[in-house]
Amino acid sequence: LRHTLQLIKMSSDDPGDGGSCAGGVIGTPSVDTDIPDGRFGALDLAVRVGSDVVACGAAKALVGVAVAVVRGKTVHTSASGVCRLGSMEMGPAVDSDTMFLTASISKTLVAIACLQAVERGELDLDMDIRDMAQRVAIPHSTSRDDDAGVGFDTAGASAVATIAAAHNPHFPGAPLTPRHLLTHTAGLRDDETALMPGSFRVDGTDFPDPLHAYVARRLLPGGADYDVDLWTPDAPPGSVGYSYSNAGFTLLGAALELATGTSLHDLANTRIFEPLAMSRSTFSLVVAQDRGDDHLASPHRARRPLSHYAVAEWPAAQLRSTAKDLSRLLCALTAPPGQCPLLAPASLAAMLPGSGTRGLAWWGRDATYSCRESGLWEHGGFMDGVRTHIYLWPDLSSGAVILTNGTGDYVDIECAVKCVVRGEDDEDEAIRAPTSELHDTSQSHAL
Repeated sequence: LRHTLQLIKMSSDDPGDGGSCAGGVIGTPSVDTDIPDGRFGALDLAVRVGSDVVACGAAKALVGVAVAVVRGKTVHTSASGVCRLGSMEMGPAVDSDTMFLTASISKTLVAIACLQAVERGELDLDMDIRDMAQRVAIPHSTSRDDDAGVGFDTAGASAVATIAAAHNPHFPGAPLTPRHLLTHTAGLRDDETALMPGSFRVDGTDFPDPLHAYVARRLLPGGADYDVDLWTPDAPPGSVGYSYSNAGFTLLGAALELATGTSLHDLANTRIFEPLAMSRSTFSLVVAQDRGDDHLASPHRARRPLSHYAVAEWPAAQLRSTAKDLSRLLCALTAPPGQCPLLAPASLAAMLPGSGTRGLAWWGRDATYSCRESGLWEHGGFMDGVRTHIYLWPDLSSGAVILTNGTGDYVDIECAVKCVVRGEDDEDEAIRAPTSELHDTSQSHAL
């Protein structure tokens, strides 16, 4: 790490062009920012080194990397590597429009969709989801999201019955609310197996079952894959400690679809992606394969490319997006007070509390996998074949995103990103900067 940081420091001392490096890196610094150009060059170098399969070794390389940095606007993008490794021919080069599987960055979009529903009077974060389900009028028709190509029984009798029965079986009288699910305090303990190859994962297409069917199958007594051990007996929802859960966000997605009468695919498209012109972002693998063409980055375990896959727990882990699109999201969330095009100020404050704790989906200082840096909200994504991370510094009106399609670590890239945003030049400061536990690359599951 110290050796690589020294390389980065040497790059930042090189007057050069201040924004691009040789070796295939695409660097696009802004010309009207107060960030010294040398730091952008250092970031470009870290991206290039991290994606170099030959230099890093197949087991450590990230294969392809795309990075964006925001300060009021997108001030820099870097990209390097390829979309897919092959024995005879490499896939196309990664750029800022390459679509990546973002893994658990997905959860931050679900939080935004929930708060938008609150603003519209469709969802109450503090209502027991069982009570919410019982208030839903059941239409005779089934909603269908044609963009995703998947049918959704969002407000049918089976969805109502499923959500009306969802609770911690160890505390049957305790309410279970959307806020509990958003803060990972619902008591669901995730073993992550549903994201690995098996009956909850498919290749090449979207998972066929609606979200409430997953809930009935895995989280309710009598379900074909019911596992009571997913529910903690230690304390009721809201009183139990932080316990990260993809299953919890899938239950949340099912409850949100029921409350709004609209598929989560359609909510994301009409309320987030379209307003921000995020045209290369989707929760649907089918749509991603259509839009991505050759620029849909394949996940890789070491040197081996994997098939594009989809999971039953898709609200927690299946967003596919680009560095450019996610920079638009970061610009929206760091806009001047009252100017966020997605959320009202009160909703932003609820999602990212000033205390730095109890964030909705976003990791603050109290989250298990957070780096616990003051002033930073973040979320990492570790999934089979990908490593990703998104960062928000609200007080600095800044943000950044790192997308990769390999299983190596991105600690050097993260250090360079933080040096850019926080204005640090000294390598010892970067080394001392806290880094997330997620850089343990022995993990192959999603976080």
